[in-house]
Amino acid sequence: MELHPTERLIWRGHPAARAYVGWYAKWGILAILPALVTTLMRSQDRGIGMAYWKWVALSVVLLVLLVGIDVVRRATIDYVVTDQRIRIRRGTLSRHEQSTNIEKIQNINTFQSVLGRMLGIGDVEFGTAGSEVADASLRFEGIARPHELVARLEGHRTRDQETTTT
Repeated sequence: MELHPTERLIWRGHPAARAYVGWYAKWGILAILPALVTTLMRSQDRGIGMAYWKWVALSVVLLVLLVGIDVVRRATIDYVVTDQRIRIRRGTLSRHEQSTNIEKIQNINTFQSVLGRMLGIGDVEFGTAGSEVADASLRFEGIARPHELVARLEGHRTRDQETTTT
């Protein structure tokens, strides 16, 4: 995102890798399933259809694919907070962008599950004065240290209010 000449970056980030622990657990188990099943079958002297190393290689390829998909998926989500606006951009080939002027923000909510608190991740939702329901809030999902982002933004807003009143 190109900043305007008078615009200052407050925070920029992507979803944290640890925000997808459940996704990794589910798909990781499925990825290693070929190696696990063939190991079990081989230990009971049953046929496995092809060489054992090929089953293990299949599981390794699936795990690498799993990590690659996650890296690309997280890298294509960009969260930006400047002193003038908040923006979410998703996608590379096709893009979806949502942004709002920072003055329209009415409230900031932070959401963390128990697991999210243990992992230091959470969601930050910016409630705006938008007229349409789709434009009424922007949500940064799965970011590391969400309270740090909120503190930065609130610190900036407080400094701006002090500057305008003096």
